[in-house]
Amino acid sequence: KALELSPDMTACHLNLSWIALSQGRMEEALEDVKKEHLSGYRNCGLAMVYHALGRKQDSDRALEDLLSNGEQWGFQFALVYAFRGERDKAFEWLERSVVLRDSGIPLTKVTVWLKNLHTDPRWPVFLKKIGLDG
Repeated sequence: KALELSPDMTACHLNLSWIALSQGRMEEALEDVKKEHLSGYRNCGLAMVYHALGRKQDSDRALEDLLSNGEQWGFQFALVYAFRGERDKAFEWLERSVVLRDSGIPLTKVTVWLKNLHTDPRWPVFLKKIGLDG
């Protein structure tokens, strides 16, 4: 319905892609994210979906494209790195995102895409640092 009302709504296609990705509907996830208008969100989603599909080179290329958009996409960098199991890079970008006052930081505790970090000893320390440990 949101797309009917606002076809260019930011991150709507990314969110649809993430729903499909979480349900294992990979081709649908890929098609949805390719429709995302904002390149930062599109490349974030592409890097994740390609990784899930085992397409490492495509995932790497999408991540490179995302990184070229600038550090204002720091939270998205962290999501991709966490999803890909690259914990050190994920924490590096979460920390940087705090400094940059990234609007994604309040979602840290609830986003499923950071679940690969939950068993890392740095996770509770980071949550405490940003005031989400309660």
